[in-house]
Amino acid sequence: MTGKPDFPLPAAIFQTAEFSSTPIRFSWPADDQADGFFLFLYFSGLIQYGNSEASNMTVDVSGKLICKFDVEYMHSMTLYEDDPLRYDAYSVSISATNGSTRPSINGFEVYKAYKATGYTTYSQDTDALVKIKDSYNLKKNWVGDPCLPQGYFWDGLNCSFSNPAAPRVISLDLSNSGLEGPITDYFENLTAIQSLNLSGNNLNGAIPDSLGTLKSLTSLDLSNNHLSGPVPNSLLERQKNGQLVLRYSITCTATVKSDVYSFGIVLLEIISGQRPILFSAGKPLHIAQWAKSLLYTGDVLGIVDGRMEGCYSIESIRRVADVAVRCTSDRGDDRPTMTFIVQELKEALLMNSENEGYTFASVSRTAQRAITDLTFIDAPMGPPAR
Repeated sequence: MTGKPDFPLPAAIFQTAEFSSTPIRFSWPADDQADGFFLFLYFSGLIQYGNSEASNMTVDVSGKLICKFDVEYMHSMTLYEDDPLRYDAYSVSISATNGSTRPSINGFEVYKAYKATGYTTYSQDTDALVKIKDSYNLKKNWVGDPCLPQGYFWDGLNCSFSNPAAPRVISLDLSNSGLEGPITDYFENLTAIQSLNLSGNNLNGAIPDSLGTLKSLTSLDLSNNHLSGPVPNSLLERQKNGQLVLRYSITCTATVKSDVYSFGIVLLEIISGQRPILFSAGKPLHIAQWAKSLLYTGDVLGIVDGRMEGCYSIESIRRVADVAVRCTSDRGDDRPTMTFIVQELKEALLMNSENEGYTFASVSRTAQRAITDLTFIDAPMGPPAR
């Protein structure tokens, strides 16, 4: 048995000890699946013995004398075997030798030994997990292989062994893990994942569309974060088809930029007569994305509610739609201020009245009231949105 005086361990282990007037004994059962056990014994000289006393001890494992040793005062020692112990049953006895005072021990550890299979977790999964850990500076003891040995997965993981030579990560729980910032794109590399839990963190920004490309994903929990913007169509479509359970809540923080986003959605509802989530060719589509696609192709009339029956100026509607779309930008810093919005809407209504001869009320009573109310809103109302 090897004695190493400088084995790196927490100081607390060597500051307390168990003393006994009889041999110190402990045992554990054998394991047919394990290729033996590694045993580590920790000792330190906490007592300064007199000339007639000594701290000489012996260690027996399963009835076999392993070593005799002496621990000097104010020194520490770790005893261990380089190769795993292999017995039908395991028992350890620590005894004082003739002339010694009494046996003592500060602590011990037992580890199962497994033969290397030569298998490793699917390399893309391992690489993605390492990059996720680095991206968020995760305080997790993720070392070694994520899925092997089987039954000893990394914390928060579950793995599939349908292909034993390259197990896959199928579940990842990082809830309440202190994650901050946007959702990293590295999650999309976990292509076999079925369940992803990112709830209870400080994630912000938009939900990446790349999550919708995870075809095996059936459960996604994004609740209790600070995410903003619409749910990507790729996820909405899978929800509609019953392929995905999505938990998602928007944290409502009273800031100018979050209010601007909400008002942009209201503006789009007013001029289009559509709901926030509409369906195009049977697929769910967020109103902001729908309006952007039409506006960018120049199809302003495609946005307008048919019930308005032409009582508007095209340029006026274009200006209102443009400011509404800008209000729904994913990044809060890209959204206009309330002061700018009010000015743009007033000019749009004035343009409508002057160019086409329509009255202020002919555009929309709802819009008129909304803009009138906005004149009492001052832009610097709080901190900028995330």
